[in-house]
Amino acid sequence: MAQARTGVHKPSAVQAELSEEEMPPRNPRGDERPQPEILKALDQLTVPELKQVLERAQALVDAKLEGAKQDFLSRMKAEGEQLGLDLGSLFGAAAPARRGRKPAGESRAERAPVAAKYRSPNGDEWSGRGRTPKWLQMAEAQGQSRDDFLIDKLA
Repeated sequence: MAQARTGVHKPSAVQAELSEEEMPPRNPRGDERPQPEILKALDQLTVPELKQVLERAQALVDAKLEGAKQDFLSRMKAEGEQLGLDLGSLFGAAAPARRGRKPAGESRAERAPVAAKYRSPNGDEWSGRGRTPKWLQMAEAQGQSRDDFLIDKLA
């Protein structure tokens, strides 16, 4: 009968003889390379200090990535020039147009008001956009047609 694996790691004979302090730190990557001293020092930092380390590390990553992008772009431009190519012709001059909403160019206050499409007997007007006004809701409830209130109704 086969034994079921318990998932418990049995230490080697050498590891069994070492105390917890003498054990080398476990590497999260799982390989046998020792961790650099800077990673060992992280255990001693407080939470605010660790947050500072993260922010600084992210800033360095961003800066190095941007530098690598610029270096890559420079090399590609140089190679393209040697071959007589323009990067714009290879990759397109502009990104394709986005779908969806357009960026807000004008505020609502700057836009011209929408012309009224419906007028009540009392002179109230409605453009036909947005929520139906009460006067039109009540008229429709009484059996009248919305077309009866059109301003430009053909006679």
